[in-house]
Formats: sequence, structure tokens, C-alpha cells
Amino acid sequence: MAILHRATIRPSKLECLALLLGTDPAALEIRGAYRFDDPAGEVGLEGFVVATPAGDRHAVLTYRGAPLADVVEVTTMEHSVLGPRWIYDAGLDPVGRNVFAAALAGDLAQAAEEIHDGDTVVGTREPSARVAVLGTPAPGPVRVLRELRAPVEGDTGLVVSWDRGRGLAVTTG
Repeated sequence: MAILHRATIRPSKLECLALLLGTDPAALEIRGAYRFDDPAGEVGLEGFVVATPAGDRHAVLTYRGAPLADVVEVTTMEHSVLGPRWIYDAGLDPVGRNVFAAALAGDLAQAAEEIHDGDTVVGTREPSARVAVLGTPAPGPVRVLRELRAPVEGDTGLVVSWDRGRGLAVTTG
């Protein structure tokens, strides 16, 4: 269960995505998002389908409570409930890669989203994007794809679907 806090964050998720994608936040629109739970409960992982001037892109962030050694951070975020968060490209974060490997193996499902106000659960939210395993991915290193494309016969990996489309988002090899 992904816990979503009613909170103020700075910079915004859109600003974090703009830093990751190397563009102006005003040129971006979030079309959909999904989450996976870190089995250890320490790292947040959120994937986005982002409309850019060059087309729809896939971007995945990890949110950490402490800096990660040997990986360049995207930025640091101030979260009004959780405090400082160190933001990373999930494709470079070891927890992000492990979460995607578990999802590709069928061992980890997309997280349900629960909204909290302080310690009180105030509701749930449907993800604006869905993730499903396509085929039987081969073992190998996880590759988080930025360029979304319609899956074709023979593709394997994770496919993300949102209200305006569907695209291959994560593969192995």
C-alpha cells in the first residue's frame, strides 16, 4: 500500500520531472502516474507518463529519506510531513531496479494508493496509470525506458497504460 500524505512539497513533482528530463516544467504535463512499494518500506517509487514537446515520455523517481552513495541525485525535496527527501532516477537507484525486477518476475504488483492526513487514513485513490507484465521477460539487468512506444509482438517487459495510450516502459537486457 503506497501511503500518500496530504503535504506540501518543494520542489513540485513536475519540477523534479523537469530536472530529470532536462526541460522547462512549463512544457510538461503529467498524463498518468503509478507506484510500487519498496518491500523494505524505505524508498518511495513513482512512475510517470509525461507529455513533452517531443511526445510522451516515461520517467520514474525514487524518494529517499537519506542520500544514496555513488548515485547522482535529481534534486532534494522538502516534504512537509516526511521532511527532506532525496530524489533519484529510479533506473539508477538500486532499490528502483530491484523493485522493477520483482515486478517483471511477477513477484510484486503495482501498489494501491492510500491517502493519509497525519496518522489518519482519509481515503484511497485510483492510480492514473496502470502497469502490467507483458510476456515472460528474460533475466537480466532492468532498463527503464524514457521513450514510450506501442508494444509489438515479441516484446516483453512492463507496459504502462494511461487514459490516452499504452507503451512499453521497462525491459530487461
